[in-house]
Amino acid sequence: MSTVLETSAPSSVVTLTRWELRPRDGQPPIRGESRVLAGTTPTSTVVICHGFKGFKNWGFFPPLPAR
Repeated sequence: MSTVLETSAPSSVVTLTRWELRPRDGQPPIRGESRVLAGTTPTSTVVICHGFKGFKNWGFFPPLPAR
């Protein structure tokens, strides 16, 4: 599923894609989000893992992709 987001910069649009990796052995899935500046092709990736009680929509996580 993809969603288009607008960042704080007026001319910047970010495409958000939610994804899920399902292990073959039945373990819980790993879920994530990819954010890419619209009209560009990513050349590198940054992976940020939060802890057990971490919240991806809190703290520095939400504004980080806009930088």
